[in-house]
Amino acid sequence: MISLDVGGTLLDLAEPESAYADFLERFGYPSDKEQIRSWIRTSQIESGGEGVSVTSEFTVSGEKEKIRRDKMISIFLREAGVDKGLEDCREAMWESWLKEPVFRLFPEVIAVLAQLKERGFVLGAVSNWEPRLSQLCENLKIGKYFDFFVVSELEGHVKPSTRLFELALEKVGVAPKEVIHVGDDLANDIQPAHSVGMRSVLIERDSSIEVDFSPRIPTLRALLPLAGARSWVKGKVASGKREAADFTQLAWVREQVKNAFGFEPYPGTLNLRLEGPEDLSAWSQLRQVPGVLLQPEPDYCAGHCYPLSVEGQISAAAVFPMVPGYPEDVVEILSPVALRERLGLSDGMTVTVAFE
Repeated sequence: MISLDVGGTLLDLAEPESAYADFLERFGYPSDKEQIRSWIRTSQIESGGEGVSVTSEFTVSGEKEKIRRDKMISIFLREAGVDKGLEDCREAMWESWLKEPVFRLFPEVIAVLAQLKERGFVLGAVSNWEPRLSQLCENLKIGKYFDFFVVSELEGHVKPSTRLFELALEKVGVAPKEVIHVGDDLANDIQPAHSVGMRSVLIERDSSIEVDFSPRIPTLRALLPLAGARSWVKGKVASGKREAADFTQLAWVREQVKNAFGFEPYPGTLNLRLEGPEDLSAWSQLRQVPGVLLQPEPDYCAGHCYPLSVEGQISAAAVFPMVPGYPEDVVEILSPVALRERLGLSDGMTVTVAFE
């Protein structure tokens, strides 16, 4: 099962001022976008802020939130000078929150959701949202991909409460370890999902944000190799002895890696040191099968290789050299690119590799 946050993960607030300008003009109140932005700010401030009202126990009242939003609409229409056709304008503003251009899907979302459903995944939305979330998803052409919705204002709980994640598990009847939750917020998505035992993926569309969390993906496309992986292994980037650069440039190594995995290795490898018992166990189990054998030339050692993706973004392979005493807590990664530079990695950072 895969559960997904909605705002910031699947869609974003796009152009509410365009939608508002359209219905205001339709009812005889032409306005420019800067005016509308000013009225939006005033309505948010006077109605008690743009976010929901959350108690210290992370509960929320859908009824109170509807009253607050209705007040916000009234203030906005007052600022716009609407008197004639007031109720029609009010209804038009409510309805604008269920479609574009107020909200807009990120470009890859439909294609990725379709592929996940084709692979047989149960998909659910777990979101802090108003009760009409399923209608919004239907209007944006993604409703058909979801098997269930867990919506804060319908359930009376709001993330970071773990209750919404527990409800998702109850709806499908699966164990937490069988679920991947994807969200864009560490506090509201990643931490509560982890607290109930789910695996989690941080989607970080703004690359300027620096967070040491893994797996961390720039778009939903990188979820596909993570979701389809046989197992995940997490480790911390560690400097090696710099012996791999020459090894990876040997003609027989380059040829065999290209034939097996479709890429020529970048000089050197990325070393991950495993610390968690689950990661050590998963890596040990993977090595019980031979993988792809690198047949050595004289005076060189053989190695077993295993295909993987790094952070769901780069296809690569782990190589385990057949050398007596080689450390079993190290995963050495062959890649077509310089992984440190491509992913902005430095020693001590956490990286997830997903084995195919």
